[in-house]
Amino acid sequence: MTASVTQLTLLPSLAPQLIGALHSLVLADDAFADIVAARDKLAMNSPGSWVVDPETGHAGAVPISPDVVAKGRVAIAAVLELAKQSRHEPAPATSHPDLDDVRSPELSPWLGGLRLAAARGVAVWSDDFALRQLARQLGLAVISTAALIDAFAQIGRVTDDDREQSVRAFIAGGVGDFVPDQRRLTALATTDSDSRAAVISTLAKPAFWAEPDDALNVYSAVLKQVGGDSKEIVPHLLHSAVLGTTRSFIGDDGIQALTSVVLAMAMHEVGPTGNTPLLLTAYRAAIAESGRQLPDALQDAARRTLSALEATLGPKLAADTLRAMVANCTEADRSTVHRVILGPRP
Repeated sequence: MTASVTQLTLLPSLAPQLIGALHSLVLADDAFADIVAARDKLAMNSPGSWVVDPETGHAGAVPISPDVVAKGRVAIAAVLELAKQSRHEPAPATSHPDLDDVRSPELSPWLGGLRLAAARGVAVWSDDFALRQLARQLGLAVISTAALIDAFAQIGRVTDDDREQSVRAFIAGGVGDFVPDQRRLTALATTDSDSRAAVISTLAKPAFWAEPDDALNVYSAVLKQVGGDSKEIVPHLLHSAVLGTTRSFIGDDGIQALTSVVLAMAMHEVGPTGNTPLLLTAYRAAIAESGRQLPDALQDAARRTLSALEATLGPKLAADTLRAMVANCTEADRSTVHRVILGPRP
């Protein structure tokens, strides 16, 4: 089995058990060299990074927190220690027709393992969602750390509690793609600021939105759990959710409808005392970042919000509440919402 594994570093107690169950574990030389280079880079006492804006050409220094550097060094040390437990081999020059045509040095650390697996006819163990998708398209057998833990749990070699704690550790570590689980994510969102940030990042992953109805239920629960106490977090939740929906595989019409729903849910959560202009900024920034050409969702989101408000407040109070929600928005956005209020109901 060839490996491109990072999640194991989050599971120091389970890692030896998982590795020990495999007949052989091989790491591509290019991947090992990349890990060593990352270790060496983090070892440098750099106060920050020099960043250039490609649009304006302006440049400036971005400081790096010492805490972030320290965490990075601990993480890469764990990855390197894990890599040393594998056998290292160079990627073959010829392995698969689709891989043989790719000669990019930048991609070698990721593709080396696939080349080895294709040449040897063995499985790929990877925690990179895109890499697993590519491996499957190439016809290679592939497994993730989470899937391996699931297999161990099914045969009783890992307890259900250990499995659940592993999944939570993955999410808190910002890695892995998991079916949305309401209890798990709402619990993590209230654990600490780092775990909450990880939950927000989870919303931006396409795997979260594979089943839109289930995803919306979990998104709604997280909005209520986090937004109820900290409404300033809601724009961040919305931004990630919109990014996630635009990365999903449900087609432009489905994505358009889904972005309208997640925007409406966020608007309803913050209510008339919330910062609707900031929500719209977060939503539009995510759409721009996605690169998708989609109609603005405010009109449809306003209809959905009005309908939800009418169900509990009645028509007049619902209309007044929605007007209050957009009172500080731009004139164009206020006009859009006013047209919805005055227009026919579906």
